[in-house]
Amino acid sequence: MAITLFNVGVKAAVVRGEKLLIVKHATKNFWDVPGGRIDDNESITQTLTREIAEELPNATIVGIGNVICDFRVPDVTLDNGGGLLLLVHAVELSFDGDDIAISSEHSEAKWATFDEADEIGSHIVKETIKALRAGGK
Repeated sequence: MAITLFNVGVKAAVVRGEKLLIVKHATKNFWDVPGGRIDDNESITQTLTREIAEELPNATIVGIGNVICDFRVPDVTLDNGGGLLLLVHAVELSFDGDDIAISSEHSEAKWATFDEADEIGSHIVKETIKALRAGGK
């Protein structure tokens, strides 16, 4: 029996009112929620903290909540031949200033209504919106 390898990533569902923070990938041109893969021996909290600092440099994590959804990203095979499993956590952020600063990894960031995010977002955004509408896990 073949063993299937998975990389595990953690994502942040940052909600204000009825809007979700989404970021547009600079080179792959799709909308996503902030986050990324776990490196080495990082914990989930360490990964979210690192990814938020990298992707949203003027953001501070106020709190990391529960997993609101988890899923295998369909049709994704990574460089090591493995798949990608994502855990999306509710995360509360504060920002220094009025604007959201982004890294060169992204070309835009915005607060999108759930309907807009669901319409323009990646599979990850769609799964996140579905979970938020259902009240999380």
